[in-house]
Amino acid sequence: MIDKSFLKQLTDESKEVYEGVAELWTTVTHDDLLISHLIDVYYTHQYPMVNTHHKETFLGDFSTGKQEYCSSVLVNIILANAAVRVPMPPGKL
Repeated sequence: MIDKSFLKQLTDESKEVYEGVAELWTTVTHDDLLISHLIDVYYTHQYPMVNTHHKETFLGDFSTGKQEYCSSVLVNIILANAAVRVPMPPGKL
């Protein structure tokens, strides 16, 4: 598990934290801060190179629980993709 203080250091205060949505989309974790950070990592590093969906439409549905442009499968793919790009906390390598 990643230390929350380390995550807070990585998360820019201007970035949105999606509260209460983790359990709507994934069973891997219910940590909203971690989910928010991984979403940010994905849209910062992967999305600009591989634009597979409309970001604003996806995030709108993601944050409200709508399933028109968001699904558990898509959320888990995004989270898994971002997880391999997250720097590990010191001492966890």
